[in-house]
Amino acid sequence: MNRGKKIETRKVNVEALWDTNAGVWSASSEDVSGIFVEAKNLDELAMQLAITFTDLLTFDKEPFPDEVIFRIKCIKEAKGLKDGWFDIRHVPQQAAAAV
Repeated sequence: MNRGKKIETRKVNVEALWDTNAGVWSASSEDVSGIFVEAKNLDELAMQLAITFTDLLTFDKEPFPDEVIFRIKCIKEAKGLKDGWFDIRHVPQQAAAAV
């Protein structure tokens, strides 16, 4: 662990829409160009966001932050489902190797 080193955290706002007809979550972000993922559940959505974010950083040759917090706003179209927010913490692979 790097004591004394400030952890670089990048926050990414994501909007996830539940598509009742397709039965999937579709998520995108205005904070990171190119992020768009679909998944059947929120766990899979979180994994897809982390993979896509890491791939985009690698492709764009951008530096990796120590951690990423995806701030996800869930919007649901179905009756009885509530909209909500949740955070997902992710440590990009390149940053994890340096710890």
